[in-house]
Amino acid sequence: KQMPAFLSYQTDAKSSVKDGTLAVGMAQWELAREEPNWFLVGPVYPYVDKGTHLSANGYRWFGQMLGKVYHQVAVERRHWQPLAPRRATVEGKEVLIDYHVPHPPLAFDRPYLGHVARPVKQKGFVLLDEKGEVPLSDVEIVADTIVRLRAAREPVGQLRIRYASHQSGGAGQLRDSDPTLADAHYEYLPDKGMQALENVPELVGKPYPLHNWSIAFDIPAELQSR
Repeated sequence: KQMPAFLSYQTDAKSSVKDGTLAVGMAQWELAREEPNWFLVGPVYPYVDKGTHLSANGYRWFGQMLGKVYHQVAVERRHWQPLAPRRATVEGKEVLIDYHVPHPPLAFDRPYLGHVARPVKQKGFVLLDEKGEVPLSDVEIVADTIVRLRAAREPVGQLRIRYASHQSGGAGQLRDSDPTLADAHYEYLPDKGMQALENVPELVGKPYPLHNWSIAFDIPAELQSR
């Protein structure tokens, strides 16, 4: 009599990519926007992993994210949208991306690639036009919900923005400022078979931070109207 809430994640681009596109991740985002009872919690690229799959702590970490969003939609009866772009505009060499941000302001951070927090080239952003990839000279947060990209040359024809795509290793550095902490802690249990690389000093024994990271996307930039 009452439809359930479906809580899903966005598949990592490095394991779902076909011909360098973000078709799978974009379809998952589209489903959540079209179906009122389907919620895209977020991506899984920021969490500790062992390659294609997350590690034990990575799955527990994202499990806490699922619980956070479940509480909001099923208990508090509030809608949920992940950190995602609302619109991108271009004027000359400057691109502005306006985001839906669950907890402003936006921030750059380092996702865990493997079990090490690492930077991502160009913060995970790639610009493409009719000539191919457009080099970036700068990527910065210029307002609570806006990221500005500066191209190193004038774009030609239709400009597209990709984030956390195959070109960026399926990851990026953009998150919000959600202060929520999990009620579970990162565990390192060598006697249970955990490898030495899973001993991450800045995480062990501490609650998982539950920031909302930007989903991966591939969107066109609109010409800025004057």
